[in-house]
Amino acid sequence: MPKITSINSKGPLIRFFLKSVILTVFSVAVTSMLLSLLVYKVDLDIRSLEYLSYVSVCISSLFISYFSVKPLKNNGFVMGMLSSLPLVIYSFVNLISHGNNIIHYLIKLLLILVISGIFGYISASKSKKFKVK
Repeated sequence: MPKITSINSKGPLIRFFLKSVILTVFSVAVTSMLLSLLVYKVDLDIRSLEYLSYVSVCISSLFISYFSVKPLKNNGFVMGMLSSLPLVIYSFVNLISHGNNIIHYLIKLLLILVISGIFGYISASKSKKFKVK
């Protein structure tokens, strides 16, 4: 029987990207709802919303990368960064549609990549399932 490698099997990669897209939608929706409730209850100023978007991006990238990379064994840092690609695209579309400041987008991009890489590495080092080459 021939050896099954992860290069020949596209199933785990398709599941990985589908899982990251679904987790992105779920985590952005939940963090947005929770932070909007916080803004409503505490009666924060509108200027604080751009800083709360950093919190939302950090929490979302942590959640996405940790649970997307969990079934993988190695390359956790890189796979964690790849799992946050839908969040990067969402932030870019948000930049274009709302005309936000490019500096805020670059800060969000840096936060997304660093946090998702770190938590992807943590998640992959704990797991013992698939090995991606």
